[in-house]
Amino acid sequence: MTPSASPAADRPTALAPSRPRTAVSPPRAGKRRYVEVAASLVYLAVASAANRIACLLGFGRARLVILYYHAVPAIHRARFARHLDMIRAGADAVVPADFCGPASPGRRLVAITFDDAFISVIDNALPELAARGMPATIFTPSGMLGRHPGWAMEIADEDRSETVADGACLHTLPHDLVTIGAHSVTHPRLPEIDRENALMEITGSKSALADLLGRDVTVFAFPYGEYDDQVVELCRAAKFRFVYTTMPHTLDPADASFVRGRVRADMDDWPIEFWLKLRGAYSWTCKPRQLKRWLRRRFNTRR
Repeated sequence: MTPSASPAADRPTALAPSRPRTAVSPPRAGKRRYVEVAASLVYLAVASAANRIACLLGFGRARLVILYYHAVPAIHRARFARHLDMIRAGADAVVPADFCGPASPGRRLVAITFDDAFISVIDNALPELAARGMPATIFTPSGMLGRHPGWAMEIADEDRSETVADGACLHTLPHDLVTIGAHSVTHPRLPEIDRENALMEITGSKSALADLLGRDVTVFAFPYGEYDDQVVELCRAAKFRFVYTTMPHTLDPADASFVRGRVRADMDDWPIEFWLKLRGAYSWTCKPRQLKRWLRRRFNTRR
């Protein structure tokens, strides 16, 4: 595929491009959004100063921010392109999500991922990425290929009308641009199902995609970002190289830790929000989010 070509060109008629949306996502909570931006600005100022001092002392480190998207409908293609231009202007390099290696202190690396393998990503995001030579990873629910999502939506219910790419489409994506990762078979909350079914969801997705693509699948993203110790160990036993959460941790690119965080990117992000996300300024939100999930699991267990 040439950089300007669309991956949709050779796809069967049954998977025609998604129809343009006539409405945008509903606005996110106003006051909390302003508070998070303000807190992230403060966090970034402190973290940047600390890292500059560390660099002067010889202890500085590079930073890797892994972004994740879901759908990229046609109505938002221009916004997505602006995101990529901001990445190109603000990052020292765009790397695959499984990049692990040394980088000079102070360098900013960014990786781009997509959950659910929606057709709108193939049609609208990949051409923009290819035009800029940026790699991406697409996490795919292997049991939903060619179908509408059959799982509960957490935030953007408008994704309900999306379609997951089918096997023929995935098979034709360029290897040098796109890495296909596993995202379970049916997109359940893995900590909430029994061990046997969780194992089937993890290993079944890996083997089905490997058979389809003719190559090993080495990365896995937890559906909804939900995991526990048992789920992590099942993924480790399945021989994945890395697994990915939705906790917005900023990484040292040389860190080979098995579990990697990612930062959610939204089509309705304000420019200042997206700029802060690129710099890992939302890392401070990990603790309150972890507490919220712990409380929810505790409540569910008691019920």
